Amino acid sequence: MPFAFSTFPCAATKSLDFARKAHALRDFSKCLLVIGPNGSDFLALASDFAEWRGAGGGTLVFQPESFQPETIHAQIESMLDDQIQQITIMLLQAESLSEDARQVLYRLAAKSDEFDRWKRYDIRFIVCLERDLDTLYDEGVIDESFYIFLGSRELTMPALNDIPEDIPLLASRYLLLVNPDLKLDYSTHSFLMRRQWPGNATELRAIIEQAAENCTDDDVVSARHFQQGQRSQPAKSVESGEDNPLQAHLRSLRDDYIRATLMLCNNDIERAAHILQCQPAIVAPFATP
Repeated sequence: MPFAFSTFPCAATKSLDFARKAHALRDFSKCLLVIGPNGSDFLALASDFAEWRGAGGGTLVFQPESFQPETIHAQIESMLDDQIQQITIMLLQAESLSEDARQVLYRLAAKSDEFDRWKRYDIRFIVCLERDLDTLYDEGVIDESFYIFLGSRELTMPALNDIPEDIPLLASRYLLLVNPDLKLDYSTHSFLMRRQWPGNATELRAIIEQAAENCTDDDVVSARHFQQGQRSQPAKSVESGEDNPLQAHLRSLRDDYIRATLMLCNNDIERAAHILQCQPAIVAPFATP
């Protein structure tokens, strides 16, 4: 491809088509709706849009519970410099936004009331949903005002099960993040491609982390290391102080969020910690050398 794209390796036709459509929409002006199944790597997509925008743009990511005026102001102020002209705000799980948070969104988009201080900047939104917009509207999850705000520019992220050719390459990428001294044995490719991935990228990353932990006797992760992870997982319990499956999933989500924030902050630990509202010591282990 004539452009960089990190969300998917694009070995599959559907992921390649997605990359091309995303790149074609890179200069959207107001709102881009992104629909992806549970566990989709929205943060990697935010990083791609930030990369395409270059030095003149800044990107912020919010969960529904953190989308509050005070937090928005603090995060915008933390990323501004003389080069920033455009601010891209990604909203994750936007179907869970409260009515108050939606009103905050409308005021921010209009740069009115408490947000008039940002009138000199071009502010745009990437709004992420985990289900089809029309379905959410028909079910009453999204009202007419929000439906109209989201507009007609839309991207649909493919599920991992629809792009099996990408899975071994994604697995190798995640393994590099977990432990750069390990590599993925070729024999694991068919196992990973045949497996169902209802949790998509989040589930794949968790499985890779577990396999890497099981790989204590070699520098190559093989199929047996994945099988060990599947057998040992039910044995973990809350009483023993170890992660149960839900805790492991939540820990993986937290780790992904920290890594993505560092990526968007150009590996600036202090800035990432400020955005995440946590101690720099929590962020530091995830920073790249």
